Amino acid sequence: DLAIARYNAKGKMKQVIIESKGKKPLPIDLTVTYADESKEKIHRSIEVWEKGNKTVLLNINSLKKIKSLYLGSTHIPDVNKADNSYEVK
Repeated sequence: DLAIARYNAKGKMKQVIIESKGKKPLPIDLTVTYADESKEKIHRSIEVWEKGNKTVLLNINSLKKIKSLYLGSTHIPDVNKADNSYEVK
């Protein structure tokens, strides 16, 4: 089970912290939707969890304003989908 734990934005640098709540390592597939409705997909393999860490920091370097974040894909199982989306205010 993966979750979006935190989102921070400072200028063009945005940071998303992904948390692993389960015991099985899963790849990270994050879809970033910008205010202009364009999308960017960010993928990280299961190797990001190999040292036993429970969180991964993703840096997004863009001048565009982020509208929303969605974690997951049809290929990745997830127990609790309620913590997989984040609307930027």
